[in-house]
Amino acid sequence: MFEREELVRTDDVRVVQISMGAGEQLTWHYHSQIRESIFCLAGELRVLSARREQTLRTGQKASFTAGEAHALQNPGRQVASYLLIQHGPYDFIECAAPSGS
Repeated sequence: MFEREELVRTDDVRVVQISMGAGEQLTWHYHSQIRESIFCLAGELRVLSARREQTLRTGQKASFTAGEAHALQNPGRQVASYLLIQHGPYDFIECAAPSGS
């Protein structure tokens, strides 16, 4: 049930509202030039990177630097939705999970 709605897109900023069904996940990936922030709007969202594993709940946020590999999961039983804000030219590069993740 992965759904996304692009709210804003310019040359330097992209804002997207995303909903993930229970148990869904977004594969490991990174962005070569994008700084990214994720704001949890509803449900729970597990954020994974080489430097942390964190569960976001409504109102909490996480940020990633350009080049930082990360993945997202909905560990809950209900839909999780979040606001994604990206700064920089868009790309999405799939990668393997970092060692120790």
